[in-house]
Amino acid sequence: MSSGPCMCGDPYCWSCGDPAQARLADCIDSLAEQIGDFIESPIEADLIWDAGKAAVLKAREMATEVMRDQAQGYEMEIERLQDRIDELESQAKGGNNN
Repeated sequence: MSSGPCMCGDPYCWSCGDPAQARLADCIDSLAEQIGDFIESPIEADLIWDAGKAAVLKAREMATEVMRDQAQGYEMEIERLQDRIDELESQAKGGNNN
């Protein structure tokens, strides 16, 4: 990883491109090297691809479910807090009439 902007214009450069994209590119390169050393046939490559893709899609699905559940919990908490605010405002208005 470089320490400063090199201005080379490479979109995958750690210094002047998108660092997140550069990390992803590095991960993909590393994965390709590791799998390349392991796979012995095109059939195995297809199996690894299919299994990896299925795992990623399932992980995304599970993460989406977790985020949906968390969002629903937050929405319920917001509703509870709004009800409490309404209750307190109602009490305050009632107290001003005395």
